[in-house]
Amino acid sequence: MTLAVALYVPTLHHDKLLDDTSYVFENPLLETGKSFLYPIELTGFIRDAHQRGLQGDLAVNFILRPVGYATFFWNRIMHGQETAGYRIVNIAIHAVNALLLWLLASRLLAAQGLPGRWGASVAALLFAVHPVMTESVTYIAQRFESLATLFVLATTLMWITQRQASSAGRPPLYAVILSFGSVCFLLLAMLTKETGVVTPVLLILAAWLVLGNSPLKAVLSASGPLCCLPLVPALLAATTFIHHGDIFPSTVLNMTNHPSAPLTPLEYAVSELPVWAAYLGVLFWPVHLRFDPLVAPLVSIWEPQLWTAVLVCGGLVGGGWIAWRRRRNTGGGLVFFGILWFFISLLPSSSIVPLPDLYAEHRTYLPSVGLFLALAVMVEWCWQALRSPYSRWLLAGAVTACVGILSVATVQRNEQLRDEVALYRQIVAENPDHSRAWLVLSSALVHRSDKEGGLECLEKALECPHPSARVFINLGILLLNQNQVTRAHEITQQGLQRFPEDPKLLHNAGVAHYLADRTSEAEKCLLRTLELAPSHWPTALPLAHVYCRTQRPLDALHLLEQLARMQPLPAQEADLLAKLRRQHPGSS
Repeated sequence: MTLAVALYVPTLHHDKLLDDTSYVFENPLLETGKSFLYPIELTGFIRDAHQRGLQGDLAVNFILRPVGYATFFWNRIMHGQETAGYRIVNIAIHAVNALLLWLLASRLLAAQGLPGRWGASVAALLFAVHPVMTESVTYIAQRFESLATLFVLATTLMWITQRQASSAGRPPLYAVILSFGSVCFLLLAMLTKETGVVTPVLLILAAWLVLGNSPLKAVLSASGPLCCLPLVPALLAATTFIHHGDIFPSTVLNMTNHPSAPLTPLEYAVSELPVWAAYLGVLFWPVHLRFDPLVAPLVSIWEPQLWTAVLVCGGLVGGGWIAWRRRRNTGGGLVFFGILWFFISLLPSSSIVPLPDLYAEHRTYLPSVGLFLALAVMVEWCWQALRSPYSRWLLAGAVTACVGILSVATVQRNEQLRDEVALYRQIVAENPDHSRAWLVLSSALVHRSDKEGGLECLEKALECPHPSARVFINLGILLLNQNQVTRAHEITQQGLQRFPEDPKLLHNAGVAHYLADRTSEAEKCLLRTLELAPSHWPTALPLAHVYCRTQRPLDALHLLEQLARMQPLPAQEADLLAKLRRQHPGSS
C-alpha cells in the first residue's frame, strides 16, 4: 500500500516569522470564537490544547492575552490571510499611541507649570517616526505590545485627567466617568499583554512626582487600579496549577523559560542589565538595530559590560533624581517620572522571569514612552532658555532634521524586514550558532519551494548549541517527504533522546517506522503519541494504515469513522474508509 507522507505529517512549524503565522494565520485557537469562552471551563481549555499537541505556551498566551487575540480573530474574519488589513490596524494603533502620548505629555507638562506645546509635539512626533518602533508595528504579532501600550496610555491619561478634574472642582459625575474609564482601560491593558500590570505603579509615581501628592496620598488615590493588580498573577497561578499541579513561585517564574537552555531567575536578571543599556543605546542612537539577535547570557558578574550597564542605568536614574530635587515643580518631576517609567516598564520582560530571548527590540515600545516624556521637558527647557528668534529657529531646524533622519531610517528598516529570507540570511551570517534563525530561514525557504535549501538550514540548526524540538521535528518532516527514511529515523531518535515526551517527534518516529516496514514499532510510537495528545488527529491517519497492514481492518474502520466524525478526512483516507465500509457493512 502506497502511503503519502505529506497527508499526515505535521505542517512545518514557524517559530518567529515576520508575519508570525503560528500566532495569527495558523493558530488553531482562532478558528472559531469558541476559544474565547475559556473562562467557563479553564481546565478543559488548557488540557484540550495539550491533547491537540499544540505548543505548550500557546494556550497560556491565549488565556493571558484574550484582548489582543480578539483583534487578530476580527482581522481573520475580515481579511483572512491577507496581511494588508492586519498591518493597517497595527499602523492605526501606533498613530493613536502617538496622539495619546502628545495628549499625556501636554497634560503632564501643564501640571509641572510648563506650556507644553513644543515639547509634547516633538516627543510625539519622534516617537511616531523612530525606527525602533518598526518591530512593534511591522511585525504583525507584536500588536500585543503596541495595543497594550495604547491601553496603558489611555489609562494614565484618563486617570490624570480625573485627578485634575477633582482638584478643579468639576462635577463629581465627570470624575466618576473618568475613573471608571481608566479602570476599564487598565483591565484591557492587562488582558492584552502582561506588561500592563505595571500601570498602577506608574499612576502612583505620576501622582507623587508630577502632581505633587505625598507618597501616601498617591497610593490612596490609585486604590482602584491597585485592586486590579491580582488579575494577572491569579491567571498565571491558575494556569500553572493546571499544568503542573502546584503554584510554587519557582514554577510560575519558569513557565516561559527557554526549554533547551533554561536560566535561573538570577542569571536572567543579571544578563538583562546590559540589555537595558543596549535598549537605551538604540533609542538614543538607532544605528545598530537587530531583529532576532543572538544574545548570550553573562557567565560572570565581573564582565565589563555588566558594570558598564550598571553605571549607565544608575547614572540615568541619578540624573533624573537630581532634576527632581532641583526643579521639582518646573519639569524635574516629569523627567524623573519618565526615567522611572522606562525601567519599571521593562521589569515584566527583563527582570526575574526568564524568557526564551534576552533581547527583543519590541520590548522597548512601552518603556520608550517614559523617555519621550522626559524629552518633552528637555525641549521645553531649551525653548525657554533660547530667547532670540534665531536660536529658536535653529532648535526647530534641528528637530526637523532629527525627524527627517529618523523617518528615512524607519523606511529603510521596513525595507530590511520586507524579505524574510534575505533578513534571516543576514542574521545567520552574523550569528552562525543561532539555531532558531536557521529554523525560521528553513521554513521561509520551504515556503518558496526550496526544500533543499530548507533541509540544509535545518542541518545547520542541528549543529548549533541547544537546538529546540522543532528543529528535529521539521528536519524529520522534510526527510520523510523526500523519502530519506533512514536519516529521518536517526534525526527523530536524536530528538527523542532530548525530548522524550514530545508528541510530534513520536509521531514522526511512528511514520518512519511504518515506511521502513517496522509496523510493531510504528504502532507503539503512534499509540504513545495519542496518549500524550489524544486530539492530535494527524496521528490517527498513519495508525489506520498500520491496522490495515497488520490485518486488523475493523480497528482501522472504527478509527477512521471516529476521525470522520471530528472532521473531513483527506482523500486517501476517505477512499480507504469507503472501501472498509464496503468490505464490512455490518461493522459501522
